[in-house]
Amino acid sequence: INYIQTNAPVGFFSFNTDATNACPDGLDLCGGDSMASFMMGQMTQGCASNGCGSYEEIQFRPATTNYQYGFFAQDNWKATPKLTLNLGLRYDVTLPRTDRYNHQDYFDPNATNPLNGGSLSYTDPVTGQPVNLALKGGEVFASSKQRTNYVTDWSNFQPRFGFAYQVVPNTVVRGGYGLYYGQSRSGVTGVVPYGSAGFNQYTNVITVNPNDLATPFVNLNNPFKFGLIQPAGNSLGLLNDVGFSANGPIRTPGWNQTPYEQSWSFGIERELPSHILINAEYIGKKGTHLPFSGSTERNFLGPSVESLPIGDFTAATPCQAGLSI
Repeated sequence: INYIQTNAPVGFFSFNTDATNACPDGLDLCGGDSMASFMMGQMTQGCASNGCGSYEEIQFRPATTNYQYGFFAQDNWKATPKLTLNLGLRYDVTLPRTDRYNHQDYFDPNATNPLNGGSLSYTDPVTGQPVNLALKGGEVFASSKQRTNYVTDWSNFQPRFGFAYQVVPNTVVRGGYGLYYGQSRSGVTGVVPYGSAGFNQYTNVITVNPNDLATPFVNLNNPFKFGLIQPAGNSLGLLNDVGFSANGPIRTPGWNQTPYEQSWSFGIERELPSHILINAEYIGKKGTHLPFSGSTERNFLGPSVESLPIGDFTAATPCQAGLSI
């Protein structure tokens, strides 16, 4: 898949009353007019959160490939004149995506991060003793030797079993069991693969002079005086996104376990006089490893900090205890 969504290819610019009101902090009660700001070419300041205010985005352009394979065999077997069996087995495998230029990453929680020399030093707020810990965790980028950011799940065997048994001439019991796999995480990440940190970049518009925070600094004729910030790519290595939210899957078998459903049924059917049929069925289902979106950000402060009582203002805080990196 070759994908690009340009959105605003020459920049996104918004206008409000900040540039034309009487208050330097942009309060609405000080007047101003958005159309007047537009006519003056004074845009809304870009904000710390990417994708708001006025900005230019250099977008990630994935060129990904992945393959899925499936095989199955199934047949009916009349074991006795009264018993018929339906037996089957299916196997599926989804190979994780690769990008033509290896523009993918994954998060390794065990990698030693080079930030601050790879260590964290602080004073334990409970015992008062110095603590030295290795800084763990960082984004690892795909390479020619390791092109995928997921581990392949090879375990997707799906047995199927069913039976029908004639108890007496006008009564039949039926039942069955089946296991059905869905898409693995590596196959449902959408057009843009999950784990593409470093390959897109926002440049925010700076509307006022950084020295006095008041004098108009740019206009529509030249909104990016310092040029556009280029994507870092994989050049920062394990330091990429340090200070921000880490992005990418964790490359372990457990992270890419394929969701599956087990289904079973049992029923009885009886023919009454006048060719009337009555039927009673029980059907059960159970899902395992089903997809869940959210709670993906991880922040480890260590047990000595995380165990501090919440709301206990008499306890030493990490800052009071001299926590530093």
